[in-house]
Amino acid sequence: GIGVFTSSASVFAEDSGNSVDESGALSDSGSAQRMLAAEEAAQRGGSAVLRLAGLYDLERGPHSYWLKVGVVKGAPNGLINLVHYDDAAQAVVDAIKARRREVYVISDGVPISRRDICAAAVRSKHFAGKELPTFEAPAELPMGGTNGKRLDASKARQQLGWHPRYV
Repeated sequence: GIGVFTSSASVFAEDSGNSVDESGALSDSGSAQRMLAAEEAAQRGGSAVLRLAGLYDLERGPHSYWLKVGVVKGAPNGLINLVHYDDAAQAVVDAIKARRREVYVISDGVPISRRDICAAAVRSKHFAGKELPTFEAPAELPMGGTNGKRLDASKARQQLGWHPRYV
């Protein structure tokens, strides 16, 4: 059989709004290095690695958290990459079926700004009456936080046959 390790696309160093695929430069932050060490151990054990974008559904995700706390620590126009929980689960199933022990980026392919994700949430019935949060753009955050990145999941689409339903 094959195992599947779910990692995070936060291991990528890109934070200038550019496109990133599996070959992208990796972050040297402590948290990224710990995640990369876990990825390596999983691959040595025969697992595929899925570097997931931010997970969300209607009630969980960055939009929900930011609306709850009222403050976003990041630039309002910085990009966020997302993948619905159900689509991430399907990517795991597809990776098991494909039996390929490689690294894959998993994202819905539609990056959205921090401000736009919050604005979309407050327009929904679920978050009706909520106020838009304030945005604080610190000079440097440990895992990025300025312009973000555009995740390219074309390898997963081509090799695993994975296609997100929630876009």
